Amino acid sequence: MNPAKGQLIFQRYLAALTLTAVAILLGGCGHYQLGRDAEPPFRSIYIQPAINESFAPQAQALLTSQIREAFIHDGLLEVSNEREADAVLEVVLKRFDRRVAATRTSDTGLAEKLRLELVAECTLSDNRLGKTYFKKREIRASADSFPQESSAGAEHQTMPVLTGNLAKRIAYEVLQVW
Repeated sequence: MNPAKGQLIFQRYLAALTLTAVAILLGGCGHYQLGRDAEPPFRSIYIQPAINESFAPQAQALLTSQIREAFIHDGLLEVSNEREADAVLEVVLKRFDRRVAATRTSDTGLAEKLRLELVAECTLSDNRLGKTYFKKREIRASADSFPQESSAGAEHQTMPVLTGNLAKRIAYEVLQVW
């Protein structure tokens, strides 16, 4: 057999094998749909100012604005005023915890890293029908804080990260199919 002819047969075989593999892969993705499986039964939302029943300092205003930003960034729902909104979201901050996650090697009585956790209860209601989609659903988020000189200063710097994490989780909870 001619070596050039053998190489040509091999190239054709390799091309046919590649095309078959691509066809199988694309055929398996034929039903895939980019985006969400379902959309919420409302088109606009009003986010009530968060209520702070926890000891998280200055968290309610920060969290409320970050929840609004999360919905605006997602773009699925229009953030609206209370009278025009299809749905209303209520958020109550219930608990703020801090735990030592790591201690300093030179002095085990001092924290090297703190784990901050913020817990909220959320209620989502239909503003038109009075229907409640979920009530007092607990949503939590955490963030790490690294105190250098004071834990209060480190908590103050970490609070926007912590409330941002919670805002994203709340928006996800509202936008998912429940």
